[in-house]
Amino acid sequence: MNLMSISAINPVKYALSLMDALFSDEEMGAKCFSGTSRSNKEALPKEKVKLIEGLLNKKFCIKHAMIIL
Repeated sequence: MNLMSISAINPVKYALSLMDALFSDEEMGAKCFSGTSRSNKEALPKEKVKLIEGLLNKKFCIKHAMIIL
């Protein structure tokens, strides 16, 4: 699957589409985007989160994006 070919009108919609493509419903229900001390949930796999950040940068020229979903 070519993740750059996913169309979206803005970075948020693109990030959500990427998450749907990369994570199962079970993963998204049981884990959070990034682990914090405020959450009892485990973080999603860091390599996939980094991939999403890299694709957002490449497609929308967003560096150091703070993704809040």
